[in-house]
Amino acid sequence: MSDTTIIYEAASGPRITLTKSGGGAFSAVVEVAGLNPVRSVSADERRAGVVALSPPTVRLPAIASAKEAHRQLIDVACRAVGSALASSDGADPSPGELVMVSLRVAFAMRGALRELGEDI
Repeated sequence: MSDTTIIYEAASGPRITLTKSGGGAFSAVVEVAGLNPVRSVSADERRAGVVALSPPTVRLPAIASAKEAHRQLIDVACRAVGSALASSDGADPSPGELVMVSLRVAFAMRGALRELGEDI
């Protein structure tokens, strides 16, 4: 099987480039305007699947349960964007801002998974 890639854009949400490999692994690049992180990915973030903070990029290996794979992908994408936002130059996001950004990322990632043909 070959890799399948889609680009998902929604109004007032991030732009997501989502790829599913033939083996079932996912990778995603989440583009959010205004992010300028001043640090690199921590070891803990790397173990969770965060590859980069600028732009937030995540990778997850193939998981037998599609539902679990989708949940983990959304969780890691939210974590990557939240980390990039919190470490952006001059940023001091409030808890409410972090929650709102996470909601937008989660909704956009669900839309991207649907566009990719995943049963979410």
